[in-house]
Amino acid sequence: MGYSEVLCKICGTSFNMGRIRRPSSPASHAWAYAEPGIAQNFVTKEYITQDRCKPDSGCRNVLRIDASGTDLCAWGKNGGGKDEWLVAEGDEEDGEYVYESDASGEEEGFEWESDSDVVCGDGRDSEEEGDGSEGDEEEDPEEGMTSIPIRDTAQSQQHSPPETEPQPEAYNSDSSGSSASKSNLNRYQKCLNYEHLAGPNCIHARGHNGCKITAAQMKGCDTIQCLVRKPPNWTPEPDDQDWELTSNYFLSGLSGHMPSRDICGSTHIPPRHRAEKLNPDNIFWDDPPNELATPMPFHPTCFEIYTRASILHSSNSSSHPDISGLAHWRLKESSYTHTRAFPYSDPAVRRGNQQEWRHHPGDEWLAANPICIPGLPELLASCIIPEGEEFSTRNSAFPAHPVFPTRSDSNSHLTNQSISASTITTPNPDPFLILPLELTLQILSYLPPSSIASLRLSSRAFTHLPNSFFRKLLRREMPWFYELYSRTPPSFWVTTSWQTLCSERDRRRAAATSLSEMRDLHKKVIGEDMPEIWEQWCTDHGLTEERVAEAERVVEVDYATKSELADWTGWVAMPAERTDWYKLYCEVVGRWDEFPGLRNRRRIWMDCEEILRRVGRYRWDREIE
Repeated sequence: MGYSEVLCKICGTSFNMGRIRRPSSPASHAWAYAEPGIAQNFVTKEYITQDRCKPDSGCRNVLRIDASGTDLCAWGKNGGGKDEWLVAEGDEEDGEYVYESDASGEEEGFEWESDSDVVCGDGRDSEEEGDGSEGDEEEDPEEGMTSIPIRDTAQSQQHSPPETEPQPEAYNSDSSGSSASKSNLNRYQKCLNYEHLAGPNCIHARGHNGCKITAAQMKGCDTIQCLVRKPPNWTPEPDDQDWELTSNYFLSGLSGHMPSRDICGSTHIPPRHRAEKLNPDNIFWDDPPNELATPMPFHPTCFEIYTRASILHSSNSSSHPDISGLAHWRLKESSYTHTRAFPYSDPAVRRGNQQEWRHHPGDEWLAANPICIPGLPELLASCIIPEGEEFSTRNSAFPAHPVFPTRSDSNSHLTNQSISASTITTPNPDPFLILPLELTLQILSYLPPSSIASLRLSSRAFTHLPNSFFRKLLRREMPWFYELYSRTPPSFWVTTSWQTLCSERDRRRAAATSLSEMRDLHKKVIGEDMPEIWEQWCTDHGLTEERVAEAERVVEVDYATKSELADWTGWVAMPAERTDWYKLYCEVVGRWDEFPGLRNRRRIWMDCEEILRRVGRYRWDREIE
């Protein structure tokens, strides 16, 4: 079958998006999953396919292996790297990073320029090529540094490629076992010694450009969660959500890697309701579909957006999401034909959906976390007016005009002028000035923002608008901006990470093992020699059989009730009467490019609305319950 991507059923993107770091980033800020051990350095496959960045891209390939054979940039699932990529709160993602020095304390840079196809770029720093970082990353630690420092002093003193450097032009596709094909294999394997670093104009297809999107912004793009059909013997657990208790489905734990569908399934932590090893797929290959054997895969963030869109569009004001509708839509539209035909809202999704996900320049925002968005909590908090400061959302959002004719009605408090409309002496009086404020606001409610701006320029009746008007405008234009109206923080599964849950599981296992071993050890000493006091001794020292059994039980359950496992605590609810809605509107619109997560949230929300429309149509036609 060959490599075959399993995609998020809700948003249509891959769980295996990679990131190519820039020179000043630590190794943990780069990852690739499609072919572990082969493509993680972003060099090998491109050497064979001749698909490389242009010489003026600012990219380069640098050695990853020192003279002793140690991988200086060990990363990936088994090498640390991706498991340690989370950025400390408040730190800039790609700031001034200091690499380990060699034993002598010196730090040397390895650089070389060559016409060989193995080397991408001209050796210049990404900053020298122009501004490609969009303001989200700092300059390299040393001005003029042309490569990353490495630890091996002898190797770092070389300024030309080694003689064993692979030569792409000599590649021969012959696989008959001839000496030529063996030589090709040797050159192919030598490419593993190099790592590709992104410049501002990197066009590498196997990872997003680290100059365009930070690791913090991509948090969670590789996380998988599943909607699982309840088996007949299903029983509740302490961290079940309300809808899980009444629905025919439940949520799995999280997984950090989605392999090819022809290899194996995903492993989920915690194994909620004993669902640890799963085989999720966005396509049903069986006819009829087998829900029990094929759970529905999605990003936890995508499911969070679906639940909020579902509740907002609910006709009966339900506080529970329409999980049954989502599952039935999946049953109706998960054949290969239906899956390929679903109209995802942005063409970038189809552009990337190849056999292996193709990372197109400019589409980096598809990988941005749509819920935990760096910088957004600070922006929201800056628009909340502290208690005690004079502020009212009924006042005008704009400063007073020096000469402003206004209505002589009860809404004149919107301005600092008291000129009555009856005093206007102009050959063509403004007809809107005679309308009450309620009607003018009603007119504006039907207009897009660009038309509102034009109307404010053409009629003085619209010069001053109440601050609260912009809350309605935000809700109308950005229904996906749920912080404006919701008091419900994101679910636990969105705020934590697979890595955090792995660490918690290991901690619990170690605690349970330690408790069991301690009981066994003391049983040999006390239980056998003084059996009459054994039970009382265990009770006094907390080593009863019940406590040991409880410690072993909680290894796999009760994770979602632990708030300390949340990696993100940036939820900000906007108070309706203490928020400067006009400022918020201007900040969001004016700084849109700084928040790729918001753009991605809007895309996913639109896809969820399409799913809900189709669920409604199926219910109207009585094709589903």
